[in-house]
Amino acid sequence: MTMVSAAHVLDLSTRQVRRLLERINAGGAASIRHKAIGRPSNNRISDGVRDYAVTLVGERYADFGPTLAAEKLAERDG
Repeated sequence: MTMVSAAHVLDLSTRQVRRLLERINAGGAASIRHKAIGRPSNNRISDGVRDYAVTLVGERYADFGPTLAAEKLAERDG
């Protein structure tokens, strides 16, 4: 398969296909997976804050949907 046809099939540019081929040749097929796999998100909420929010939702806003509960947490509990 040519790079042009591979780019068309993958809906990528030929330059990106060339980069992917270079990575495969250098590190094998596993090298094209996303580099952040297995690492926590940079935007993750800390465990303490998450546990506190879940506790508040369970105590005060148990009958609310997720959007309304999030709004009330922000409005009343900061």
